[in-house]
Amino acid sequence: MGQGKDCKTLLKEKIESGQPKVVAEKLKQLAGCGLDSVDVMMVGNNTVMAPFLIKEVQENNNSSPSYGDYVKYIDAIKSAPEYQKAKQQTTTLLALKNKTASLQTWDEDTKIFSEIGYSPTDLAAVKQLLKDNIDKGWTYREVFSKYSARIDARKKAEGDSATQSLINIQRDILEEERKRLAPYCDTNELVINNFYLPSFTNYDEAVACSRKSKRPLLVYFNGKYCVTCRKMESTVFGYDMVRDELRNYILADISCDDETALPVKEQHYSKALNKQLKTIGDKNADIQMTKYEVDSQPYFVIVDNKGKVIDHKTYTPDWMEYFNFLKDGIKSFLKQQ
Repeated sequence: MGQGKDCKTLLKEKIESGQPKVVAEKLKQLAGCGLDSVDVMMVGNNTVMAPFLIKEVQENNNSSPSYGDYVKYIDAIKSAPEYQKAKQQTTTLLALKNKTASLQTWDEDTKIFSEIGYSPTDLAAVKQLLKDNIDKGWTYREVFSKYSARIDARKKAEGDSATQSLINIQRDILEEERKRLAPYCDTNELVINNFYLPSFTNYDEAVACSRKSKRPLLVYFNGKYCVTCRKMESTVFGYDMVRDELRNYILADISCDDETALPVKEQHYSKALNKQLKTIGDKNADIQMTKYEVDSQPYFVIVDNKGKVIDHKTYTPDWMEYFNFLKDGIKSFLKQQ
């Protein structure tokens, strides 16, 4: 498209931000309409477009700027040294990507890769990859893509290995707790919860285990859509002192939005919730409201092995406050024995 009638029409068009596919196509057409093809590659995306649209709304009260406005916006930043450097790098990479990779011109050709962040170690590894496959006739784009794929595969393998190690640790912790509670509880009901400690997910099973094992019960009412629950699990519960105290309790990790259907014979009307209980989450929410008169999560209740409430707590981001809650709960429990 040249600087003719079509460009004039395009530059007057309003940017329809709610139609990303249309906008993306229009941006490509700006090549030759005040921007060249490299400019379009660099600024024809939402990363650059979004700040422009925000600026128009905030400064000019213009919710529908035109493509011509966008070109003017880009013109204002094209002379910046950072933009010019990035454009030169992009131009060099475009020229290089389809060139056959060569060991003879390697040092000169790959200067650009040092500029955009490849380390000497990376470049040495890519060069070795080229040496090992020199007969393949790879372009620079292909050889660097092959290297990136190898790095991604290595990272995935390392991640898989780390994940497996964590699974093994969790399995050992779970088995240890199952052995400890086996004389008192149905340990098949124990699972590893979101913060990697053995817990019951059935309230009644947890209460029964607490009574038989003569250990205090910590009931954690939560939900999978509970943001503050996830915050505590990823921060407060990550402290070793907190985790050590948690191991003194029988843990009940009770989800109040578990969508698993209850058996028909267990479905009934709840006065506390004023609705029919149809799911496990409904049942758990009813337990929380009926027994503790609270309907928000996270909610923690420390109960002795006879069913008496020792203490309770709602959300806190302070790990020391939560640690003291757990520690004081143990002290109170031991005094009652």
